[in-house]
Amino acid sequence: MHCWLQNYDDIGTVEFRLSGRARRMRLAVSEDLVRITIPQGHSTRAAEVWLRQHADWIRDCKAKQSLVRKNQIAAGLIVCAPVNKVDAGRQLTARLVELAELHGFSYGRASVRNQKTRWGSCSAAGNINLNCRLASLPDELRDYVILHELTHLKVHGHGPDFWRELGKLVDNPRQLRSRLRQYRID
Repeated sequence: MHCWLQNYDDIGTVEFRLSGRARRMRLAVSEDLVRITIPQGHSTRAAEVWLRQHADWIRDCKAKQSLVRKNQIAAGLIVCAPVNKVDAGRQLTARLVELAELHGFSYGRASVRNQKTRWGSCSAAGNINLNCRLASLPDELRDYVILHELTHLKVHGHGPDFWRELGKLVDNPRQLRSRLRQYRID
């Protein structure tokens, strides 16, 4: 995949991505970046024209996202800052290994991703997925999420047995869950 950035006065920074897998042009908008995916066979010029045709829509999206962020901050939500995925991956994987050994857990594969909606997950096959943004959380909350996912190796779901098992590993797991909800992945 070939990528490049270009700045536009009225839109901001745009990341162009040429993709062999994409079947159609696609826009993704965040407050600080607009990403346009261009399928193979489409020209850069055609992508720029398409981008310009959607300029009003892009500005509207950015304005809505900015308003949502201001409301979240006013409501006391903390937005996690972006992190270096490689460094976060090393740190989180090392902590996962450490906590798994300490508490006698055995898991399949571990991966660290930049997820948009989840702090972590545990698959039925015993694979643990962690969000790289965990590295920006306080240590107590980072460990809570890791131990939460490790507990799913013993108890699937979030019933009373799950909370009892997690309570053996961390003090006040429900209080930690509440604290974690003050943080927003972004």
